[in-house]
Amino acid sequence: MGTLLGFVRRGPAPEAAGGRKDERVTARSGDLLSFLGGPERLRVLLVGGDQSARNRITDLAEGTGWPTIELAGAVALLDQVDQKNATRDVDVVVRWCSGRLSVADASFVSAVAKRGTHAVVVVGGEGDHGRQARESHRCGAAAYVPGPAPDPAALLVAITNAAQRARLVRRVVDLQSRLAMLLRNAEHARWEYDPTTEQLRVSPHWMELFGDIGDFEHATNLDAWARLVHPEDEQTFLRSIHRFLQEDGALGDLEIRMRTADGTYRWFMVRGVHEMADDGPASRVVGTLTDVTELRERMDHVRAQARLDALTGLPRREVFYERLARAIEVLRDWPDAGYVVLLIEVEGLRRFNESIGHHAGDRVLAALARRFEECVDADTMIARFAGAKFAVLVENVTDFDLGARLADRFDAVARKPVDVDGEHVYVGVSVGITTSERNYRHVDDVISDVSTAASRAKQLSRGTKKRSFSTNMRMEALTKMRLEMALREAVEREEFDLHFQPIVSLVTGRLTGFEALIRWESPTRGRISPAEFIPIAEATGLILPIGRWAIRQAAKTLRWFVDHHPAAKALGVSVNLSARQVADPDLLHGVARVLNETEIDPENLKIELTESVLMDNMDEVVALLTSLRELGVKIWVDDFGTGYSSLSYLHRFPVDGLKVDKTFVDGLGPDPTDSSVAMVRTMVSLSEQLGVDLVAEGIETQEQADFLRRLGCSAGQGYFFGRPCPADQALALLRQERGASVG
Repeated sequence: MGTLLGFVRRGPAPEAAGGRKDERVTARSGDLLSFLGGPERLRVLLVGGDQSARNRITDLAEGTGWPTIELAGAVALLDQVDQKNATRDVDVVVRWCSGRLSVADASFVSAVAKRGTHAVVVVGGEGDHGRQARESHRCGAAAYVPGPAPDPAALLVAITNAAQRARLVRRVVDLQSRLAMLLRNAEHARWEYDPTTEQLRVSPHWMELFGDIGDFEHATNLDAWARLVHPEDEQTFLRSIHRFLQEDGALGDLEIRMRTADGTYRWFMVRGVHEMADDGPASRVVGTLTDVTELRERMDHVRAQARLDALTGLPRREVFYERLARAIEVLRDWPDAGYVVLLIEVEGLRRFNESIGHHAGDRVLAALARRFEECVDADTMIARFAGAKFAVLVENVTDFDLGARLADRFDAVARKPVDVDGEHVYVGVSVGITTSERNYRHVDDVISDVSTAASRAKQLSRGTKKRSFSTNMRMEALTKMRLEMALREAVEREEFDLHFQPIVSLVTGRLTGFEALIRWESPTRGRISPAEFIPIAEATGLILPIGRWAIRQAAKTLRWFVDHHPAAKALGVSVNLSARQVADPDLLHGVARVLNETEIDPENLKIELTESVLMDNMDEVVALLTSLRELGVKIWVDDFGTGYSSLSYLHRFPVDGLKVDKTFVDGLGPDPTDSSVAMVRTMVSLSEQLGVDLVAEGIETQEQADFLRRLGCSAGQGYFFGRPCPADQALALLRQERGASVG
C-alpha cells in the first residue's frame, strides 16, 4: 500500500449577494457534487519522476481532509507500466515528464484515457507548455500542469478535477449498464414489417403510446411511422431502417424522438431483427420500441454537468473551444457575424492563498464568476478557462469597441472587495482582447493571440489593465521565443561575462568596491541588453543557473583581484539576486561552496536584493539572509525607497547597507528638488540610526556627488565615476589608483 495523504474537498460556494443567477450557479455546482457522491479514497499511480516528484504528491496531504489519496504505485519508465492491469484499480494516473512531451508520452496518455474509467494528469518538464497542454488535452488528458517543479496548489486542483472527471465517466458507464438492464426487462411496444407487402403492424401497447395508426388487423407502412418521428431525427430514422432492410443482421440501439398520443415528444430506442423463413429468405422483420426518456435525460444531465466547472458553475475550457470553433465557422458564411474574445486573469490571489488558505482563492473566484456573469447578457459565453483565468466570447458583433467596454466592466466589479471569513480580499484583473477582424481560421490562433494580449495587459500599472491584440505582439512573441531558445543555448555554453562598475568614497574619492553586472555577448546576435534577457530568464527559471554562475564568477574575479593587487583585499564585490534566486534551495550551499573554493574574505562578497524581494515571503527571506550573514556575507537593499517603502519592517531584516535609487539622485544638482533632498536626508538618517552603510546610485555629475556628500552620504556609483567594464579594465583602474601590481 502507498503512503496515505489527504485530499482537499472544496467547500460550498459563498452565498450570493442576491439574484436568481447567483442561486442557479451555486445550485448547479452543488447538484453535481451531491449527484456524484465519491469514494472514501482516491488511488493515484505516478508514472515517471524521481523521489522529489513522489515527495511533491505526498506533501499535498498536509492540511487536507476527505477523501483520502492513496499513492497506489510509482514506476519510473513508461515501458514498466502494464496498462491493462496496473491501472485497473487506479482513479488518476499522473504522468510526470522529465523533459518535453514525447510521442511515447502522447501514446501512453491516449491509451490510458481510452479505457475511460480513470483520468490522466500530465506534469510537463520543459518546452512550450502551452503547446504541450493542448497536445495533452487532445490525447485525452484531464489536466496539464507546467513543470518541472509544479505549483502544489495547481497539482492538487488538477488531481481533484481529474478524479471528478473519472467519477463522471464511471457514472455514465453505470447508467448505460442500467439502461441495458432496463431494456431487457421493460415492456416493449412491438412492431412487425413485411418487406414484400411493405406493411407495418404494431402491438396494442404501441397504440396506447402513439394512438391508432394501425394494429395487427389493420396494416399501415413506414411512412406512417416516419410521420411520428421528430423532424430532426426523421432522416436518420429512414436511412437506418432502409439500410437495415437491405442487409442481414440486426437493428440495434437506434435512438429517436417520437410524438406520443398526448402530443409530446419522448425518446425511444428502436431494435429489430430479420426473421428467417424455413426456405431461407426473410419473410418479415420484427422489433421492439422502448421508452428511454428518463434515462436519456439523466445521462444528458450527467454529460451537461461534466461540461461545467464545479467551483464556479461556468462552462469548462473544452466547451469554450467548441463554441469558439463554431463562431469561426459561422463567420465564413456570414461576414457580419463578428465576435470578440476576452481573456481575464485574476491577479493577487497567491498572497491570500498563502496567508488565509487556498479556500480564499476558491471563494474569490466563485464570487467573481457571478459578478462577471452579471456584466453580460445571456447569449455571451463566460468559461472557467484555467486556474485564475476566465474566457469570454461575444458573438454577432459589429461594434468591436465592445471588447474594451466589457474589459472596463470586468475591472470595475473585480475591484470591489470579496468577503472571505470576515476578511476583505481585494484583487485585480488584466484583460486581453482580440476580435474576428483578424480573420482567424483556427481556435488555437485565437487563444494564442488573446493570451499574448493578456500578458501585455498584465505589465500595465495604471487604469484598467487591458490590451487588444496587434500584429506586432505576435512578432514580439516570436522574437521572445527565439531569444529564449538562444538564451538556453547561452546557459549551456556560458556565453556570459561580468562587468564591474566602480563604487567610490564620496569623502576620499578612492575605490571601495565594484558592482558585478552580467553581460551577454551572443555569437550570432551580438550584445543583448540585460533588460531583454533577464525578464525571460526570470520567467523560464533560467535565472537560477545564470545566477549561480554570476556568484561563482564574481567570487573568482575578486580572488583574481586580490592575487594581483594587495589593496583588493579591502574591496567588496556586489551581486544582485532576484526573487527566483532567493527561492533557489541550493543558494545557501552554493554560496558556501564558492567561499570555500575561492578562499575570499566572506565580508567582501555582498548580496543585493530589492525591497519587493524582501517583502515577498518575509519569514523565509529573513531565515535565508540570517544564514547568509552567518557565512560572513554582507546583505544590501538595492533600489531603496522605490518598492514597498515599509520602513517599519526594515529593522526585521539582517541588512548591512542601503542603496539610494537613481530616481532620487536625479533630483539633485544645481536646482535640487525638495522631494529628492528630503528623501535622501531621510535615508541618511535611517542608515545612521540602523548602523548600516549607504551608497547612492546613478551619480552622473560633480554637483550630484558634492550634494550627496554634504547630505552625509558616504559612497556612490554611476557614470561620473566610471561605466561597467570587464574584469581586466577594473583591475587596471585599481592599479592606476593604488600603484602597480606586486603579483
